[in-house]
Amino acid sequence: MSFFNNNFFSQPDPSVIGIDIGSSSLKIVQIKKEKGKAVLQTYGELGLGPYNKLSIGQIATLAPDQYAKIILDLLKEADISSIKGGVSIPLKLSLISIIEIPIVEEKEQRNVIELEARKYIPTAISEVSLDYSILPQVDDTSLEFIESNNNKILEDSKLKKKQKVLLVAIHNQVLSNYSKIVQQSKLNIDFFEVEAFSTARSSLSGEKSPVMIIDLGASSVKIYIIDGGMLLSSHTINRGGQDVSFSISKGLGIPFDKAEHIKRSLGKVEISEEPKIRELVNIHEEYILSEIKTVLTVFQKTKDSTVSKIILTGGASLLDGFLEKMKHNFSAEVELASPFSKLESPVSLQETLKITGMTFSTAIGLALRALQS
Repeated sequence: MSFFNNNFFSQPDPSVIGIDIGSSSLKIVQIKKEKGKAVLQTYGELGLGPYNKLSIGQIATLAPDQYAKIILDLLKEADISSIKGGVSIPLKLSLISIIEIPIVEEKEQRNVIELEARKYIPTAISEVSLDYSILPQVDDTSLEFIESNNNKILEDSKLKKKQKVLLVAIHNQVLSNYSKIVQQSKLNIDFFEVEAFSTARSSLSGEKSPVMIIDLGASSVKIYIIDGGMLLSSHTINRGGQDVSFSISKGLGIPFDKAEHIKRSLGKVEISEEPKIRELVNIHEEYILSEIKTVLTVFQKTKDSTVSKIILTGGASLLDGFLEKMKHNFSAEVELASPFSKLESPVSLQETLKITGMTFSTAIGLALRALQS
């Protein structure tokens, strides 16, 4: 089973769904192919909290049968007619690494990769499922030739005998749990895909230079750096939208659900204790900005490459003022993702979809891949 697709921009194909099982909500998008274009049919979202006696916006970890119930509820509520498509696997439940292997014949690659993967995977290889993609080789012409003791210029063949590989590993128990969800939901799922690849597919527009995607979710902030359609690195900051809501809740002495509502209302309505709320939110934003700067600096130094654009996605990216803070703190172009723009949709919905799209990047990316199948 393939966890990811090398080409984010392949031409799609008939009516499919993408299901994103997030940390605080579950999202489904249904699209179809019409006259060579991907067309939005319907979409929907349900919070996980109420299914675990928690508030909307709170993180909930549920059993497979509970996730299946939410999917069935959402299929009905959003009037989803298709059961064919893909399901996301959270980044935290996968291991993504770039490894090096000797250049070998294609038929030998898997054995060599599995052998090398043992160095990166903290469990027995038999306990995980592996997928991989060979990265394009870039020759370093500055080191292509060396001078021998006899003053002859000789090609240094050793410099070209390593191949970079993007490796994805998922524990078999994780796949077993997700398979149970699919079975109990009576879905016809073609693939599971790590959310990083789905998010990239719906967020990128064929950029040629390195791009940083920042997915601000309820439980964490995920950072992906993509170059030429390939994932070069991924990082997780263990702080998210739920932490902001808990700070407001504790700081003002109010219930979580009210704090969540206030957080989402910032900049839209007048709030009596706004200065204090802004101060509480700022603590989290400054921490996240600092971590992003560290990731960006390390990448640009080690790769000797510059990130030209930063794309924000995820529900917490809509925090009032955060986009402006990002633009102020980084020299790269900063913009919000617009995943629904990849789909044909009614003109009357397009303004709403610009905002809603922040939470549907992964589901849309999954559905776009499903259309390719």
